[in-house]
Amino acid sequence: MQALEERAKQEKRTVSNLCNLLLEQAMSEWLKQKGK
Repeated sequence: MQALEERAKQEKRTVSNLCNLLLEQAMSEWLKQKGK
């Protein structure tokens, strides 16, 4: 777990970018479902 945290610190930008991408995908999927 600690190794992952160290990597996350080093790659903070990429990690947050990934989180943002996942959030955007989840939101668009949710909106699609809601629109049905």
